[in-house]
Amino acid sequence: NTQKKNKMATIATSTTNTSPIFHFSIDRGGTFTDIHCTITTPHHSNNDDGTTTTATTTKTVIHKLLSVDPQNYPDAPTEGIRRILSQNLPTTTTPIPRSRPAP
Repeated sequence: NTQKKNKMATIATSTTNTSPIFHFSIDRGGTFTDIHCTITTPHHSNNDDGTTTTATTTKTVIHKLLSVDPQNYPDAPTEGIRRILSQNLPTTTTPIPRSRPAP
């Protein structure tokens, strides 16, 4: 009988109101770890009447890793978060190296 651990976390990448927000749900099982991430990015536009309109886009990313793979990473949830953030942060951000913990 395999006991699963479910964890959820929300990461805001900066304090600006146009930065993406990453919401992670992680299911770590005996063989695989599934990382589900919903990325919400607000977009602001100025209207001709001086008001501002805010809309959001939402993207879902699912990543599956072996729960234990010490030759490639020390911890599957951390590695999954690192990979998703590295692939989905704005282009001005440098990728997160494995030697540094994920935020």
